Amino acid sequence: MKVILIVDDDAPVRRSLRRALMGAGVEDLLLLEAENGLEGLEMARARNPDVIVSDWNMPILDGLELLHALRREGRTTRFVLVTGFPTDDTRRAAADLGADAVLEKPVPVDELVRAVMGILG
Repeated sequence: MKVILIVDDDAPVRRSLRRALMGAGVEDLLLLEAENGLEGLEMARARNPDVIVSDWNMPILDGLELLHALRREGRTTRFVLVTGFPTDDTRRAAADLGADAVLEKPVPVDELVRAVMGILG
């Protein structure tokens, strides 16, 4: 079973990502949701997802801090970071921590699905 964790503080965005990924045709797919980075970190520890799709700008723990926390723990979970304000510095920071992709909001659904499906193989 493939496990994808969606971390975003905006519930409609989480629902939209969920629908897009459910429609991608992956068999045995479990989609989990967290509404902030801290909740996402706790879920990642408990469920060990194959891929995390995370917003960058969130309360409590942002997406980059979530990625950093996972890497400090030695976790190599595949990671897609989504941001409304990508810059060379943000892309570099995410890449330095091992993010697989940095996508710009609003993310076209097909682009997100391609990124995640490419990671899942």
